[in-house]
Amino acid sequence: MTTISVGSPRHLPADSRRLVVGALGVVYIGAAIFCFAQCFLAEKFSEIQLNLACSAFSIYLYLESRRLILSSDSLSALSPAVLSSFFVFFASYTLQSSVMIFDEKFRMDYMFLFYDFYESFLYSIFICFGACFVMWRGYYIGSKIASGLRNSLIQSQFIRKNLHPNMISIFFLQLIYIFGVLYSIKNGIFGFSANKIRIEENVSAMEFLNLAIGAGTFALFLLALSYFQLRKSGGKAAAMGAMTLVMAAVMVCVGAFSGFKSQLAVPFIVIAAAAFVVLKRIKYQYIIYGILALIVAYSIIEPFRSYLGRNPNVQPDSVSEMVDVLQKSYGERDRYQRAETPVLLSITSRLDVLGQTAVAIDYVDAGRLDPTIAEWMAEAIYLSPILAFLPRAFWPDKPSYSTGVWFNQHVRGSWYDSRTAVGMGPVAYLYLVGGLTGVLLGFFCIGILQAVIFEGVGRAGPGGLIVYFSVAMPLALLPTDLGVVLTSLIRMLPIAFLAQYFVLLPGRTRLSPTPPRQAPR
Repeated sequence: MTTISVGSPRHLPADSRRLVVGALGVVYIGAAIFCFAQCFLAEKFSEIQLNLACSAFSIYLYLESRRLILSSDSLSALSPAVLSSFFVFFASYTLQSSVMIFDEKFRMDYMFLFYDFYESFLYSIFICFGACFVMWRGYYIGSKIASGLRNSLIQSQFIRKNLHPNMISIFFLQLIYIFGVLYSIKNGIFGFSANKIRIEENVSAMEFLNLAIGAGTFALFLLALSYFQLRKSGGKAAAMGAMTLVMAAVMVCVGAFSGFKSQLAVPFIVIAAAAFVVLKRIKYQYIIYGILALIVAYSIIEPFRSYLGRNPNVQPDSVSEMVDVLQKSYGERDRYQRAETPVLLSITSRLDVLGQTAVAIDYVDAGRLDPTIAEWMAEAIYLSPILAFLPRAFWPDKPSYSTGVWFNQHVRGSWYDSRTAVGMGPVAYLYLVGGLTGVLLGFFCIGILQAVIFEGVGRAGPGGLIVYFSVAMPLALLPTDLGVVLTSLIRMLPIAFLAQYFVLLPGRTRLSPTPPRQAPR
């Protein structure tokens, strides 16, 4: 039987951990050096301060991630704290300082909003640093809480001890995924082409769509796990590999239909995560494939979204119509294309959350925030357990919390635009809810939650690992609407526990019950 280790670090080679730490070091330290080098090109003292702060923040993120991974095991590279440090605090906040030197439009946009936008960005970076710092402190405190939960789950008969999936269950999950996507397209509630009126009429169906998308991602992960386990054990993996490839291709196509560029990269990230769990090493080719998919997405999806924007009456309600719209939009791309912008610069500028955070902080500090809006946003968080389980049939006026359009109209000042939703990021969201105190308290609780789910559930054996991966993406990427994220997470956890029990085969893999060592605080 294949052995899948998720326990003590002595069961995993130190070289694996050092490779992960080395890869992170190249990115973080490289970015820190680049930010520091920009100081010599700066024209204002506040710009120098901002670059120095971003450089120091990059080094701090590296040291926190390095400490956890080297004191534990290579699986810690998939910890939500490590992933949040990279995808949220590094890619979405710190990286923007490096982009500004190349993007004149980016700088001009904020010059009209702030007397000295470098100073405003610097203040935002300090708040982000504080948020990250308390998140990590919460994570280590949560790890102590998680140890008791982990031991209980290891002894439980409800958590599967075998990482070999039931192929019939995978097939069933794939059917749910495909049916959910087709149903959503047919009813005009899928992706960027969705009709706003139909979305309001089918709120419950939107919840089903989210579960269906999750089922598809779950099925791909299980297929990839089976494929890499067969390869590792020397079995015949060609058929399993072909099934994994087909499922990934379907998800890429669905991502293109959705009109959201990141969805094209998700299948490759899922496969890379499965490879890491089984092989205990990073399969860089899948990460490269994901980056290439993201680059290709900009040449396909940007014209697609632009075409739908120019033709609001075009609402495809079948796969064939989706393909037809994609072809037409791609054929017209040169006619409506704006000034040429490098693709990589377009990608990084789309990650601009630091600028939105600065705008939100200024909005609050200037006293322009309506207190009822802050209460409404806080309500989405503390009512999340009720929102997660109370069906709309018993609560006809059950509210839907989405801040994107409101933020664009009221905070950014685009009052005339009722369609565009702008993500402000989790730091700005919590600042709007409770100022600096809200940010620090919120991220401290996020750190505890991350530790309880990863260290307490994810390390409780193969079944626990499946539960963790079911909620890993929102837990690590921390989308803007934290109340909605928390509601989805609470709703998904019991479903994930049931799924791992029925999807994984009975049996046992040889797992160490020894908990991983924690880095000293």
